[in-house]
Amino acid sequence: MLQTEVVEFLNTFYLNKGCVLEHETLYESEHGYEINIMRVSSRMRKRVGNITGGNNDMILNTFPTEEGEGTTYPSDELLKIYYSPKVRKLEKDLLKIAGATSVFQEWLRQGWILRRVDYESDGKTVKQSVYGMGYSLYMVVESKRQQEDERLEVRCEEWKIRLTEVFLVTLFWMNSIAL
Repeated sequence: MLQTEVVEFLNTFYLNKGCVLEHETLYESEHGYEINIMRVSSRMRKRVGNITGGNNDMILNTFPTEEGEGTTYPSDELLKIYYSPKVRKLEKDLLKIAGATSVFQEWLRQGWILRRVDYESDGKTVKQSVYGMGYSLYMVVESKRQQEDERLEVRCEEWKIRLTEVFLVTLFWMNSIAL
């Protein structure tokens, strides 16, 4: 079964209004998962897309707290491209960056990227296929963002202390001149 964090991630960033993931069509293997996107209304239920992503076990095993031995980490190029979960890229753009199909497939298998296929109104003909940020890459980006926020917070506190010291020295100096 797909982890609840991954389902929430997909619901937040990859589903349009009125669309839901159809958990009955979930297919999981050692390489990843595949699930249909359905448009649901009071009168109809129609397949409008499909999402294919990396292995759920790998999401837990490869999430690095810091770079080191035994952890896989996304390439810098991938981090530059996918700075937000809203970024969508075509396969040809990613193949240029990856350099080889095997690298591209490895990114997909490890959960760094995921594939979203949108269908025409018949629910079978492919309208568009785009690649977005996978849950593993999202966790890495959020971790880096949180570390940067913490670092900036520490720097702000340091500056606050310094400014307070300058203010107190200036106040003391002004009071000594006035006397």
